[in-house]
This record gives sequence, structure tokens and C-alpha cells, in this order.
Amino acid sequence: MKNISGVIIAKNEANVISRAIDQLGFTEEIVVIDDQSTDGTAKVAEAGGARVIPHGLEGDFADLRNFSMTQTKNDWVLFLDADEVITPELRQEIMGLRESSNASCYRVRRMDFFWGRKLEHGESGHTLVPRLVHRHRGRFQREVHEEWHGHKGCRTLRSSLLHYPHPTVREFLAKINHYSTLNARHFQKSGRRTNVLDIAFTPALKFIYTYLIKAGFRDGAAGFVYSFMMSFHSFLTRSKLFLLDDKK
Repeated sequence: MKNISGVIIAKNEANVISRAIDQLGFTEEIVVIDDQSTDGTAKVAEAGGARVIPHGLEGDFADLRNFSMTQTKNDWVLFLDADEVITPELRQEIMGLRESSNASCYRVRRMDFFWGRKLEHGESGHTLVPRLVHRHRGRFQREVHEEWHGHKGCRTLRSSLLHYPHPTVREFLAKINHYSTLNARHFQKSGRRTNVLDIAFTPALKFIYTYLIKAGFRDGAAGFVYSFMMSFHSFLTRSKLFLLDDKK
């Protein structure tokens, strides 16, 4: 497949945006959707040959991805987050796809790295994410942890995408705080409710599931911290949902 538009959604990614642009060098065009960066991300991206379009997130990642698809010249759009890396095998597999494919999207197996270690177990091991989509055959839905809803089916590529999120615990906590707010708003809109028992026990059960049942402990200290953070994310989401319900 040759006629692909590469899209990067970025906010304050000046230190890694060049790498992400280089990763998409095999695409026909590279578009960076800049979410009100203040660190010079736009200038670095333009210097790297990308077309930069300013557009605020406004609390909805799906809407931002759908907007970005209206800004590309090709029907097939390859999304790459600034903290992701395309392996040579994945690049070759994408280039070998037929443009006449009747799929609406291709999912990629994403491998997370945390504290310099590949997480092969727990919640994050081998997550499937929609990354190559046909812009006229579906849309992204859900404000955070976006899902692809297409008119035709999704296929899964064999090769992996590498993910290097949360370089520090401080940044990890900041992202958890932001994402939990978006999740709480999504749950409220969808009619989901919570209570004190849910807030108290569900995060603990989530930790048991990811760390013990899903064998997160096999990833060492990184696996423990990651499982704990995901449990904390669950706690924050439910706590914020409870407060939102209380205000109604």
C-alpha cells in the first residue's frame, strides 16, 4: 500500500516528534494535529517536513482523530502516537497491503515498554489498537481509549507496534489523572453509575486480576507499578464519576 497519509496527534512532544515523523517517512504525507502545544512542537514538526494543523482536544480523542481524517488527502490513514515506534517488520507489512482491500481498518498489536522493560503480561501485554483505517468506512467513537466502528470488518496485522509511554512516574500520574476525568465523563454520558462499594472494591479486584491472574508479577517491579497505576486509574475514574453524579 503506497497511498497512505500518516497522522500524529501531539501535545508538547517537541523532544520526540522528530522520531515519530521519521517513523512515517514511507507514507505519502505526514500531518501533525497539534493540540495547543507550548514547547515548540509545531516548529519542530514543520522543520521535519510535516504539515501542522492546530486543533484543540476539547476532551474527546475520538473527535480529534475523526477531525484529522478530514485533513488528509488519502483514504487510508495511518495513526501514530508520538511515543510509538513502527518496527521494520510492521512497515514492510503495511507497505505490502493491497489498497483495494475491503477492510475498514487494520489493528496492530502494541507492545508496551515501561522502565526500560517490555511488559509481556498484565493488562498492557499485547494490546490491539486500530492504527490503519479507511476514512470513508467508519469513525472513531469514545472520548478516551478510542474504538473504531466501521462499515466493514477490521483485520489484525502480524507485526507489532512498540510503545514507550510514561517516562517518569510523575508523567504517568498526570496522564492517569487526565484520562480518569475523560473516562468518568464518558461513563456519565452513557448512563453508568457507581457507589461506595464499587469505588472501594473494583480497583482492588482490578489489581488482583492484572497482577496475579494476568501474571503482571512476571514483569518484575515494572509489572507491579503498572498494575498498581491501572488500579489507581480505576479508583480515580469511579471517584470522579461519583462526584459528577452527586452534582446532578
